[in-house]
Parts: sequence; structure tokens; C-alpha cells
Amino acid sequence: MTVYVYDRDSAGHSTCYDACAAYWPPVYAPAGAAPVGGLTLVQRGDGRMQWATSQGMPLYTFVDDRTPGDMRGNNVDGSWHVVAAGYGTTDRSGYVPYGYPYNGLATVTEDGAAVTVQPDTNSAILTVVNAGAQVRVLDETSGSWVHVEANGQDGFIRTSALR
Repeated sequence: MTVYVYDRDSAGHSTCYDACAAYWPPVYAPAGAAPVGGLTLVQRGDGRMQWATSQGMPLYTFVDDRTPGDMRGNNVDGSWHVVAAGYGTTDRSGYVPYGYPYNGLATVTEDGAAVTVQPDTNSAILTVVNAGAQVRVLDETSGSWVHVEANGQDGFIRTSALR
């Protein structure tokens, strides 16, 4: 299932309890678990151990995510963020900017959004996608452009056209 970090948490410390934890279940570690594969552990206020990123940010799932790959909790209240694949193995801040995971899906928010050959307003257009379509995010190119696969084409789309 998709895992999330919470902006109100800090490294090694969870702030999500009671009603919050009912909607955002902590990813509990089994007894005797040890850090593995870029994951660490934090102790919750009730003494239970919770999986965390390599930077110590506690991990959660979202109650409305029903099947693997669902990301309905991404950017809820602007405070919950999908954890990127490979989190902790790069120097990234902990979650992916603009609210989508690398090698994940993003939703197009504008009708007629152009996917271009390169990240440049004068670049040739490969394909056009409409609002509601999903594109596969290959990587972030810059703050203004994202490398995507759309309609079978590998190209670039403006960050502002995605969520």
C-alpha cells in the first residue's frame, strides 16, 4: 500500500494519534523489527514501534486507499505526502515535490496540456492530454517541467498542468 509522511511530524516523533490515527493508520513494525532497506523505526507515545524513513519521519497509510497503488491521501490538507520510491537513498527532502511519486502517476488538470520533446516553450509537441487523464511521471526535470510518459510518448509537461 502507499505510505505517507505528515508535515506536522518531526524526525523520530509522531504527532498523529486518536482520530488522526483512525484515518491515517501508523505503519507498525512487528516486535523485534530492526532497521532495513532504508527504513528506520520510531517509538510512538504508546510504546509501539512504527516504521519510518531513513530520516526518521514516521510512515502512515490512508484509510481511503483500498488497493495497492491508490494515492487518495496525497496532499490532503496540504500536510500528507506520498513517500517516493527510494526515499532515503537520495538527498531529497523526504517526499516528492508537487505531490506525486517518481515512477508514479499524476493527473492532468488542464484540457489541451501539451507534452513536448524537451522542457522548452518552443519545443515540438509530441501529444496533447486533457484534464483527468493520467500520465506516468518518469522524473522531475525542474520546478517548471516534469518528464512524463503520456499517450505512449516520452516527453515533458508543465508542472502546473499536473496534480
